[in-house]
Amino acid sequence: MNNEIEFKTWNDDAPMFVQLEPEAFGWTTSKSSILKFVAKEIGEDFHWSFTSSTDENGEHALQVCPDGTYRCVDVYLNGKPEYLDEEFVI
Repeated sequence: MNNEIEFKTWNDDAPMFVQLEPEAFGWTTSKSSILKFVAKEIGEDFHWSFTSSTDENGEHALQVCPDGTYRCVDVYLNGKPEYLDEEFVI
């Protein structure tokens, strides 16, 4: 059971849109960026689920879904807080 998941975009990778569910907040990664999700106060049943898609223009997107018991998810972009969810409780 791991409460963190990280996505790295390498120098030669195309940007990718990553959406956190169920909030439907999204971030577009850029070259050499690291997007990290940290679930807080997780239960034994916690895990991450994903769906991916590619649109008609070849743009890639990923939905990240925390499943099971957790209180909230914090998001960091390149090590800096991007979204700290201290008020939203599931």
